[in-house]
Amino acid sequence: MSEKQRILVFGASGAIGSAISSHFSQNEWDVIAVSRSGAGNAQAVTHISYDPLVQPPCPDDLLDIAAPYAAVCWAQGCNANDNVYNVDLEHNLAVYQTNCLYILSTLKMLLERR
Repeated sequence: MSEKQRILVFGASGAIGSAISSHFSQNEWDVIAVSRSGAGNAQAVTHISYDPLVQPPCPDDLLDIAAPYAAVCWAQGCNANDNVYNVDLEHNLAVYQTNCLYILSTLKMLLERR
């Protein structure tokens, strides 16, 4: 019998991340679900609490518990509903941090583990 494939899902407690986690779990993948809260709705999933923007660096064993991963998914995120006439700079900086810096910092962390 072959070993299950593993996926690492960042943002797994949100609507998209929990749906992705559930989908892969139901299709016989081992799912490692990372979120700031460490909680999620998906069943049969290993949940990890981690926020690279608040608590870097990641402890060596936190993401290595199920490595190597066949796939990594970034489903975390934040949206802005402003426009050019009513730009909310503070909120847009939070969107950038949540969407861009989170991905860059976690990707860097994973690549350094190779």
